[in-house]
Amino acid sequence: MRLLHPTISRRHATLARTGEGITVEDHDSRFGTFVNGSRVRRTSLRPGDRVQFGSAIAYRVQDDGLRLDVAAEGMGLHAAGLTISVARDLDLGHVLDVLRNDPSRGWTDLTRGERRPLVQDISFGVRPDTFTGILGPSGAGKSTILNALASYLAPDLGRIVFDGQHDLRDEPDAYRAMLGHVPQHNVVFGPLTARENLTFAARLRLGVETPASDIDAAIGQALERVDLAEHADKPVAVLSGGQRKRLSVAIELLRRPRLLLLDEPTSGLDPASEAHLMEQLRQMARRGTTVVCTTHLMDNLRLLDEVIVLGRIDRTGRIAYVGPPADLLPHFRCRGFADLYEMLESGRFEPPASSDEPIAPVREPAEHRGEWVPPGVRPVEPRSDTDTTPAPRRTGVAQLAASLATDPGWSQLGVVARRALRLLLRDRVLMLVILAQPVLLGLLVALTQYDVARNEISRITFFAVVIAIWLGLNNSARDLVNERRHYVRDRLAGLRPRAYLGAKAAVQGAVGVAQILILLSVLRVGCGLVVEREVREALGETPWVGIGAVLWLCHLGGVGLGLLASTLARTEESAVAALPLLILPQLLLSAIATGTQGESYTKPRPFRPLVVTVMRHQELSPPAALIDALSLGCLSRPAALVAESPTVRGYDWPIWVFDLFH
Repeated sequence: MRLLHPTISRRHATLARTGEGITVEDHDSRFGTFVNGSRVRRTSLRPGDRVQFGSAIAYRVQDDGLRLDVAAEGMGLHAAGLTISVARDLDLGHVLDVLRNDPSRGWTDLTRGERRPLVQDISFGVRPDTFTGILGPSGAGKSTILNALASYLAPDLGRIVFDGQHDLRDEPDAYRAMLGHVPQHNVVFGPLTARENLTFAARLRLGVETPASDIDAAIGQALERVDLAEHADKPVAVLSGGQRKRLSVAIELLRRPRLLLLDEPTSGLDPASEAHLMEQLRQMARRGTTVVCTTHLMDNLRLLDEVIVLGRIDRTGRIAYVGPPADLLPHFRCRGFADLYEMLESGRFEPPASSDEPIAPVREPAEHRGEWVPPGVRPVEPRSDTDTTPAPRRTGVAQLAASLATDPGWSQLGVVARRALRLLLRDRVLMLVILAQPVLLGLLVALTQYDVARNEISRITFFAVVIAIWLGLNNSARDLVNERRHYVRDRLAGLRPRAYLGAKAAVQGAVGVAQILILLSVLRVGCGLVVEREVREALGETPWVGIGAVLWLCHLGGVGLGLLASTLARTEESAVAALPLLILPQLLLSAIATGTQGESYTKPRPFRPLVVTVMRHQELSPPAALIDALSLGCLSRPAALVAESPTVRGYDWPIWVFDLFH
C-alpha cells in the first residue's frame, strides 16, 4: 500500500495479520509509526487503537480491519493554565525592602531558590486551519508562549493538548513530527542559493530514501507557495529581508506541517513585505496548515482569524483577551492601539476567568473527527504491551534536543559535510586565509628557528607541531558557535548530534590534510635554504610521511580543542578569546621553552626557568622555596617519573601523591 506524504518513507512499516491479530512493525522510518500517540517499533493492535504513519496519515483499528481516520489538515491546540518560571535574578533593592518591612524574613530565604513567573495562568484555544496571532507589549511573554508551543520549554504548571485528545507531555514525538517552527532570526545560509538551502534542508528532513524527483517536487512546491520561484537560484545574501523570511518558511513547509509557529515573522520588514508575508500566511492557513505567530504590529490585524493578547501584571505575562480581532478595541473600550498597549503595559486590565474544567487528553468520537472538540472525555491509555518497544522520550529542557531521526547517521553526516564544504568553497577570502597560513608560518619558522650553533632543527620540528595545533584551533573555534541557530533548527528536524559533529570534524580534517601538505612542503624547501649541507642531506632521508601523519594528528587535536571552545562559547568573540588560553600553555610547558629538551625523562620539567626542580629544594632561599612550592601545579612529569618518585631523594610523600594524580 502506497501512502503519499513527505513524512512517509519508501519502506515505512509492515501491517500483518497474525495469531495475535493485527501487528504493526516500523522499519526504522524517518518520521516514525505511532500507536495512540506513542512511537513504536513493533506492537500488536487492538480494536479502537489509532495507528499513525508519519505526521498526517492515520487509521483506526476496528474488528473487521482498519478504517482511515480522517482529521482536519491543520492541528487544533488547547492550552490550559500554563505557568512558566525562571530563576529570579537577585534584586538587592527588593531584598533590602523586604527585610526592612519584615525583619523576621531571613536573607537566605529571600536569595535562594526563588523563581519568577514569566507567564502565569495562560489558557486559550487555537482552532484547526486558522491564522492566530499572539499580541502584546515587549516582555509580556509572547516568545515564551510560542517556545512552549514549540516544545522548547516545559511549563511548570498546566498542559497543552493537540487535536483535542493528545497531551504534549505524553506524545512529544508525534507532536514534533507535525510541527514547523520559524524563529525570529532568519536561519538560512547566505552564501548558498535559495534552492541549495532548500535542497540541504530537504535531505536532512526527508531522508536519503526519498527519491531525488520527489525532493525536487517538494522544493518547487515550497518555492511556489512563498512566491520565491523566480529567485530560487540567487544567493540568499542578495535577497531582501522579507524574501529571507519567506525562505525560512519554505524550509518548514517541506514536510507539510499541520502546525506552523512563527516568532515575530515581520520583524525588520518594510510595510509592503510585511503585508505580503502576512497575506501568504493567511493563505497557508486556508490550505490546511494551522498558523500561529507572535507580533507587536497592528497594521495587518484584519488578516488574523483570532488574536491572543497578553499584558503584564507585576512583571508577569497574563492573558488579557482571546477572540476575534474586530472585538479587540471594543472589549477594552480603547480608541486606538496606543491606548491599548499603554493599558497592557501598565496592567490596567482584568484577566479573563480561567476555566475550572481540567484539561486532559480526550478521545474524539469518530463522527466528530476533524472538528475542534473541547476536552472532557477520558483518553485512550498509552499501550503497555510487553512487545511494544517505544522510542526514547525526553522531557524538560532536554526536549529541545529530542530527535525524530531513525536513519543511519552516515547519510546525515554526508549531507552536513557537503553543505559545510560548499559554504567553505563559496567564501573565497576565508579559503585564501586558510591556504596562506601554512605558507607564511612555515617560512617564518624555517628561516628563524634553525639552531646554527648546534646545527639542529629540533626547534623547527617543535614549532611545526605548534603550527599544526594552531591551524586546527583557528579553523574550528568559530565553526559551531556561528551555526548554533542552524543546529538547533536541524536538531529539532531530526539531525543527530554525532552526525553533525562528525561532519564538522571530517571537513576540518580534510582541510587539515591540505594545510599540513603545504606546511611540510614549505618547511622542506625553507630548511634547504638555511641549514648546513650535512643537515640538508639528512633532511632528504627524513621520513616526511611519518612526520606529516604526526602533524595531522596534532591538527586533529587542535580541531577537537577548537570545537570544544566553540561548543562552550556563547558568542564568536568569546570563542576567539579562548584561543590563547588553549595554545600558550602548550608553549610555556614545553621543553623547548624552558631549555630542558636535552634533560633525562626522569627529571621534572618546570614550566618556566625560574622554577627549579624539587630535588634542589633544599638549596633554595625561602622566597625561592615558596615560588617552587606554588609552582608544583604547573609541573609536567612523564609517567615513568611517578614510579621512581618514592626512591628519589628529596621527594616527600605529598609530592609523590601529587605526581600520581597529575
